Order: sequence, then structure tokens, then C-alpha cells
Amino acid sequence: MPSSPILSSSSSSSSSSSPSSSFPSSSSPSSSLSSPTSTTSTSTPARRKSRVSAEHTLTRVRENQRRHRARRRDYIHTLEVQLAETELHLEAARREIDGLRAEREGWRDKDGETTPTPPIDPALPPSTTPTLLTNPRTRSIPASTPSTGPECSTCATRPLPSPNESTTLCSQAYMLISQQNFRGIDPATIRLWLRQGYRRARRSGEGCTVENGVLMGVLDFISGEL
Repeated sequence: MPSSPILSSSSSSSSSSSPSSSFPSSSSPSSSLSSPTSTTSTSTPARRKSRVSAEHTLTRVRENQRRHRARRRDYIHTLEVQLAETELHLEAARREIDGLRAEREGWRDKDGETTPTPPIDPALPPSTTPTLLTNPRTRSIPASTPSTGPECSTCATRPLPSPNESTTLCSQAYMLISQQNFRGIDPATIRLWLRQGYRRARRSGEGCTVENGVLMGVLDFISGEL
């Protein structure tokens, strides 16, 4: 029985000491409450930085688009200026061409003036160079043209036509010349022009011929095409 007061005092001391021992643990909630505040304050500058970066990017894009549109307008303006200058040059060239054509037609309408002659055989002597006469255009090839027989004396000494050469009978050639001689060229002159194209007959009994290139050149000239 004397020992019970001691037990009660020890139990009371232990019970009184327990609140003091558990008191430090009460500080943990206060320390844990401070962490959300620190997290919020750290994330706010990051959001602001990302917002500023997006606005800066958008501004740069708009500025680049504005510069691109300005460059395109300048380029279009340059092309329009070049087009206007080209049209002016083209119009001047057209006027010059029209003037030259009118001048050419004026020279064609003038009778009795010397006009260029087609090429002649360089082997001909200078005294036989063909000249143009100023008679009216009603001239035709007279009866003194090469014969329409098998082979005329003019072509008898001329070379044979080559295998790849195109020719026309002399009789047909002079018929065409008589129909197309609108310039009234002297027949002797025409014969000199045709001389380099004369070819003798390939076989006995065939007529002599004239090379078609020479014939076409003479026809173009005497008909006024040149």
C-alpha cells in the first residue's frame, strides 16, 4: 500500500510530459503550407515569359509579311515600267517598218528606174551583163527564142543535168516567161540570165531544159515579186 503514491506520481509525470513531447510535431503543417506559395511564385514568370515570346513571334511574322508585300509591290511596279518602255520601242519600230514599206512601194511604182538584177553567170564577160529596158510591160518573148524542137543550138553545148537536178523544158520555160514578164524585160537579157541554167538533152530526141532554180529566180524578178 505505500507504493501507490509513487506510481500515481510517475504516471502523472509521464502524462504531463507527453504533451510537451508531441508539441514539436504540430509544426509540420505550418511548414507544409509554405510550399504551394513558393510554387505559384515560381510559375508566374514562366507564363509571362511564354506570353511575351508568343507576342514577339506574332509581331515578327506580321512584319515579315508586310515587308514581303512591299517587295512584291515594288517588283510589280518595276515590271509595269519595263512593259511601258517596251511598248514604246515596239510602237516606234512598227512606225519605222511602215515607213520603209511605203518607201519600197513608192520605188516599185516608179517606172523607168533601174532595179537590181538577178545573179548572172560569173563566167560571162562584162560586156554581156544584162540591163533593164524602160519599155512598157507589154513585152513578151519574140519568135527568136530557142527552138521548141528536140534540142536548140543554144543548149547543145551546155552540160547534162545532174541526177538530183530538177529542170523544165526550154519551150515550157519560155512560155511561162512570156506570160509573167510584167516588167517588160528585154528577151536577150532574159536569155543571158537563163544561160547558166541551160542543160542539154539527156537522150537523143528529148528537148533541152533549164534548171528550175534559175528559172524561178528569173520568173520572180520579171513578175515583180523581187
